[in-house]
Amino acid sequence: MDGDAKATRIGASQIWDGTDETIERMLSIALTPVEPPAHLYERVERLEQRLERTLDDAAAELSEWELAAMRDPRNWVKPAVALAAGGAAAGALVVLGLRTRRREQDKSAEAVRKLGGALGDVRREVERSARRAMPPRLRPAMPTCYRHPDRETAVACSGCGRPICPDCMTPSPVGMRCPECAGDRTRVISARQVVEPRLIDVAPVTAALIAINVLMYIVELSTGSSASGLSRSISGSVLDHGVFFGPFVADGEWWRIVTSGFLHLGFIHIGMNMLLLFLLGRQLEPAIGSVRFAGIYFFSLVAGSMGSLLLEPAVSAAGASGAVFGLMSAALIAQRTRGINPWESGIGGLIVLNLLLTFAVPGIAKGGHLGGLVGGLVMAFLLIDLDETRGLFGRSKVPAVLIGAIGTIALFALTVIVAQNKFPAIAAL
Repeated sequence: MDGDAKATRIGASQIWDGTDETIERMLSIALTPVEPPAHLYERVERLEQRLERTLDDAAAELSEWELAAMRDPRNWVKPAVALAAGGAAAGALVVLGLRTRRREQDKSAEAVRKLGGALGDVRREVERSARRAMPPRLRPAMPTCYRHPDRETAVACSGCGRPICPDCMTPSPVGMRCPECAGDRTRVISARQVVEPRLIDVAPVTAALIAINVLMYIVELSTGSSASGLSRSISGSVLDHGVFFGPFVADGEWWRIVTSGFLHLGFIHIGMNMLLLFLLGRQLEPAIGSVRFAGIYFFSLVAGSMGSLLLEPAVSAAGASGAVFGLMSAALIAQRTRGINPWESGIGGLIVLNLLLTFAVPGIAKGGHLGGLVGGLVMAFLLIDLDETRGLFGRSKVPAVLIGAIGTIALFALTVIVAQNKFPAIAAL
């Protein structure tokens, strides 16, 4: 019995071992990688190439379609119209919002006015009550109606100022009026009847300078100068003996330093300079005073001659441009001193524009313009900036006269000295 059981165990063990070996062989066969056939690789490559060509064709067709869509107005007119409509709608909403806010502000202002009127009524009623409660000997004197002396009133005629009672009051657009004033017609002055003050009244130095320049131009024409508006040639005895020319100044003709500022080389030349002088002088002279205005003008005029001598010593120059550039500098200093932005007022842009024209247009005396600009800055700093920021002069005009006169004379003498040094051979003759 024991032998049979043992034999059975041995047989079962052998069967189990054989089963393990079979399972292991099956797993090894299942896990062994299998190489796909070669024709399968070729087919996959052909599919990939076909897919790439299909994608390229699709991309090309898409690009052509986008270009055609962009060229077709129907595809972008609608979005443009929609964008414009949206902008208009947004603008309308903004305007509507502003109008709504304006109506709200008007309502608030009306409420404030009504409240003020109510408070005024309350105040007057309190004053009347207090006056009635006072003893007669302590009551302040109350004006009485000029037509009814027994009636006290606190209302006066808006025309003549006489006190009037309720029976004498006549309502008018400008307040209560007495019977006499109510019968008078209010004089209405139209805009045409308003007379603008004359230039000689508000800017006498500017008016005098314009008159002198115009008179000198008439004298030029009478002595042979060209009357053409486009001519800038030097012809005529006045121009021959008056324009600035460095060698002639060195030869002893010193007056050219000043006379050149009152001579012009053509109608357009004097027209532009006088226009700028009129516009600048009408605003600047009343603001800084005639004395300081004249000092800045003549110092800038001489500074323009100095600039021509330094930058273009052998070139003839004439015109009030140097002095006008000095006035532009003075306007810049005056506005900056008084807290005005020169770019917002326009004087900054005017200076830049004239500087661009100076270097862009041929034949313009660049030294005269730049010299006048620098001279105006220097003298305006002395007469305007130091005076208004530090109060050096007070109400006296004497220091301004002295500074302007001494500075102009000193610059005149310096210009003569520089001319003689630049042309020593001529000065030695």
